Amino acid sequence: MPFCVNCGTELSEGMKYCPGCGRAVDAPAPAAPEPIDFGTPVERSDYSVILVSQGSATKTALRELLEDMLGYTVTDARKLTNGMVMEVARGLTAAQAIYIAQALTEYGAQAAIATPSGWADVRPMAGTSVFNNAGYFTAAVTAALAGLTAMNRVGVFTPWMRGDVYRHLYAPRYRRPAPPPHVRRAPRPCEDISYKNREEIVV
Repeated sequence: MPFCVNCGTELSEGMKYCPGCGRAVDAPAPAAPEPIDFGTPVERSDYSVILVSQGSATKTALRELLEDMLGYTVTDARKLTNGMVMEVARGLTAAQAIYIAQALTEYGAQAAIATPSGWADVRPMAGTSVFNNAGYFTAAVTAALAGLTAMNRVGVFTPWMRGDVYRHLYAPRYRRPAPPPHVRRAPRPCEDISYKNREEIVV
């Protein structure tokens, strides 16, 4: 059975367009994205996660993930999910970018990972779910996201204008029929449960 070279969706015989990303089946393969180099002495921290479309995810699930992973307020998370294509996180390490993009993707959204010079191909690095069977982030994901601060959030909500984003959708090898129910992160004692002051809190 053939697969789409762009997003990895399984294709039936005779299909002219991919049902996952809409790419023509006989179109030439896209140029290889920029590989991630984990061997540099100082790990890069210039990756961005782009939320491309809602896909099959609910906006409620996407908003809750953005609030829990990055500390967005309810209002800001709504702006990000109502105005796609949108940059939702910046200044990330490769691991942070992978985990955020995979969490969004596992819930059915479409996401991409960008760098200042182009697009990053992180698909070989994604082999397992970011969620455990109970719906919580795994320990590795929790540790990586603990380093995020307000600097990783986007302050100006404008659509992402780099036009070739659909050619570089994040398509991890790991897929499950449906993600586990997402469990909201319990507020820390210093946090305002109403989320009114969430933007000043380091997540």
